[in-house]
Amino acid sequence: MDGLYELEDFSYMESEGVYPVERDSLLLFRAFCSVIDGKRNIIDMGCGTGILTLKAARSGLEVVSIDREPRALASLRANLDKNGLSSSIFLSDLFEGVPNSFRNWADLAAFNPPYLEGVLKTGYRRRELALLGGIDPAAISRRFLRDVRNYLSEKGVVLMIVDRKWKTELLDPDGYYGEKVVIESADMEGEILDAVLMKPRNGK
Repeated sequence: MDGLYELEDFSYMESEGVYPVERDSLLLFRAFCSVIDGKRNIIDMGCGTGILTLKAARSGLEVVSIDREPRALASLRANLDKNGLSSSIFLSDLFEGVPNSFRNWADLAAFNPPYLEGVLKTGYRRRELALLGGIDPAAISRRFLRDVRNYLSEKGVVLMIVDRKWKTELLDPDGYYGEKVVIESADMEGEILDAVLMKPRNGK
């Protein structure tokens, strides 16, 4: 573990090989805190160190925490244990390993996807590896938006970090999402990021 940090009403540690809490993480966290009132069931996709999971669990909510990296889930478990909290944890590439019992379950699903264009190469630092989404960085976000609707409750919503460069093509690729509200924005090393709350249209 690399260090102990305090955030809101919990503490967390960052681990070697796991994306640290950066400005984009805090952008999503602030937006998350502003919209969780009235929610019961939360999906934290790409949970990493777990600050969203920790906030939701501390607030008494049920949480499903998902990441494709075993090191991230090990870090999350350590942080949950440190705070005396729990969540349902799945090692999964997006929803591939999430049980069907969580379909139509979530009131809120949050995701900070890779948003930078670039191919992963040996020697990149951990934060670069987490941010790079290949030659089409919006593809992961499109997959998430396509599949997450199966896991949302009737009134469920999505909160996601979106790079403004990909915003137009990404947010409404198939006419599924209706209301889209930008909660907060930030500049991440020249990339303008929006934390966007999306309300699915009826008939999902």
